Amino acid sequence: MYSVRHILRVLTTFSAAIVVFVGCSKLEPVEPPHSTDSTELYKAMLSDPQSCATCHPVHAQEWQSSMHAYAMTDPIFFRLHDIGRERNPELGNYCFQCHSPGGVLTGEIVDGVVPDVLSAPARAGVSCEVCHKGSSSTRGEGVHALHLDSTMRGPIEDPIFTSAHASVFSRSISKSQSCAACHDLKSVSGFLAERTNTEWDESPYQAMGLECQDCHMPSHIGFAAVGGPEREVHSHRFVGLDVPLTDFPEAEKTKELVAELMRNAISLQVEANFQAPNSHSVNVQITNDKTGHSVPSGSTYDREMWIRLVVTTQTGDTVFATGLLDPNMDLLTERSVFVKENQLPIDTNLTLFRGEAFSGGEKTLFFWEAEDADLHLIEAFATHSSDFRVDYLVEPGTTVNVHAEVLIRPFPPYLLRHIGMPELVDNIPVFTMADTVFTTEVQ
Repeated sequence: MYSVRHILRVLTTFSAAIVVFVGCSKLEPVEPPHSTDSTELYKAMLSDPQSCATCHPVHAQEWQSSMHAYAMTDPIFFRLHDIGRERNPELGNYCFQCHSPGGVLTGEIVDGVVPDVLSAPARAGVSCEVCHKGSSSTRGEGVHALHLDSTMRGPIEDPIFTSAHASVFSRSISKSQSCAACHDLKSVSGFLAERTNTEWDESPYQAMGLECQDCHMPSHIGFAAVGGPEREVHSHRFVGLDVPLTDFPEAEKTKELVAELMRNAISLQVEANFQAPNSHSVNVQITNDKTGHSVPSGSTYDREMWIRLVVTTQTGDTVFATGLLDPNMDLLTERSVFVKENQLPIDTNLTLFRGEAFSGGEKTLFFWEAEDADLHLIEAFATHSSDFRVDYLVEPGTTVNVHAEVLIRPFPPYLLRHIGMPELVDNIPVFTMADTVFTTEVQ
């Protein structure tokens, strides 16, 4: 029997890319690699991302503040996973195929998990090696395997030799397809519950040659490694909509970057028509002309994107309002406690973009139970038009102020209260995607 060290030396010498598949074609509990030697090889091969910081300090610092690093720190994820296991035992450790591929491949995560006892590579979540040693994985079913050699694959065509590891150019790592294992995601039934990569496939962006990485890993001139040449490198912050809701490195910086990204995602056009005595209307058009997928995207069952429109007179009277929040910070929908208890009226004018998941014909808050979904999203390059009728009687000559906003947030407060985490509600940010303010006179 050869030792693990001998096997690794042989693999390195011949640059072997051994792929061990541990997943299934359908969502089922994932077993650790059947070969004990293979499990040990994964344990020996995977490293703590902090060890990369010596040569790649900038990339390591960026990654450390990212949601990829937060994947195994996020308390909401663990609470949802526990609820999922209780409601759907067949869920197994499927969620960890994206949140901690290293923990699954080393066999550390089999039936539940205690984060504090995991190895550093397993706790690292979506670590450096998950992407830079990525192997073939099935779209929507998580990371099934990694290359078991010492070679790091990257987008640099002429990597500089280093004794730390072998480096090769990989064209695929710069392509959207490399994100598809986790940024499309199937539910227990096999329903494609999250479909960001599919949305990109269906958009004009693929034909235009624009990839996910162009927006979520923007390039700049810098150093890929200490002592290396100055060249084009990419951000490893992976900015999207999500932000850490607990204490985490550079959380405020992440919110700033998310706010900037959201501000450059859509276009807004607003027109008001005020004719006396009561023919008053406001038209709001949102065009998804800057995003390579639908908005919102990802776990759309958790997202909320909506229009807030407030019309006031110059004397301060509110003549129309929609998109306001109740005292619990919830929108005025059927999920608002204040609406349920008839303390506030439901917002019949609300324009809300999100996904609604269904299981057995009933609404469910949990995407993994989805067998079908009602998706109220705006596809890439599509325009959504909303007409709002203002019934308030406004006299001719009156000046009215129109304030329209498109707002978005990663979680609705009612979800966090439902899963027993109300203490995080105040940490949910609301980002402004677009807004406009103008005055007009009633004719």
